[in-house]
Amino acid sequence: IRQVEQFEAVLNWRSPVPSVALDVIYCDYRDIAHYRVAVTGKQPAVWIALASPRICKPGEEHLLRMIAELRPDAVLVRNLTALSFFRTHLPGVTLVGDTSLNVTNEFTARELKAAGLSRLTPGYDLNTAQVDDLCRRAPEVSFELMAFSHAPLFHTAHCIAAACLKSGDHCDHCRQPCRKHLFALRDRQGVQHPLLFDAAGRNTVFNSRSDSIILRPRGRLNLKSGKSRRLEGAPRSADGRGDSPAVPSLRIDQGQLPRYWRVEFVRESEQEISSLLNNCAAALSHQ
Repeated sequence: IRQVEQFEAVLNWRSPVPSVALDVIYCDYRDIAHYRVAVTGKQPAVWIALASPRICKPGEEHLLRMIAELRPDAVLVRNLTALSFFRTHLPGVTLVGDTSLNVTNEFTARELKAAGLSRLTPGYDLNTAQVDDLCRRAPEVSFELMAFSHAPLFHTAHCIAAACLKSGDHCDHCRQPCRKHLFALRDRQGVQHPLLFDAAGRNTVFNSRSDSIILRPRGRLNLKSGKSRRLEGAPRSADGRGDSPAVPSLRIDQGQLPRYWRVEFVRESEQEISSLLNNCAAALSHQ
């Protein structure tokens, strides 16, 4: 989730299917200070995982320290600085490698597993056949596959919102309109791509179109290879329009280790969150 208001909607969701339950909530807020609300408001049966920034420059270790001080159940690791920091300051805590680590071959996967990551997410550069091949080449690695997602188009330290509104060029001397408004970039075809901000004021633009390695009509993934799965939800458009897609029945081998499905919300409403989670639970129960 990326909005504080979404936390209660996810935490209070009850699966309509006994075999599917909420295990982990990943929090990726604009303001890391809001992580405290998630950690203190958790339920015993649900883990709280906090996401590190995508980039950590020298002198920004305080952002990682703020996460470590909250003692989360798990951390979504997005760079090697975060991996080294949390391995030292949060020993024993589950560390999950995100797509930004760019795991695209078995050698990288093994090195990161040996470095302390419990699960790894393959990089966006891989197509369906290559993800399947990666899983087969590194069977000892637990992969968290991106089952459905809106890929980040680019990440930049240049704040697009501040530049366009002439409100400053850094968070320290900016009116920070990103705290009050939703932003998107409109391409030449009129499609609006969600624009999100991190704690350091850096921007990530997400593709408005979704992609899935297991819902494509052709080239289905051999799901017997991966040990862990996650499912990401579709973001709403910046003008508030757009619906979460229904998730059809998925072909999954039940003879594997427990799978973790991660539904990642961007700007979904409470109703959209409930609908998407129900669709996911129904899809999983039919396997």
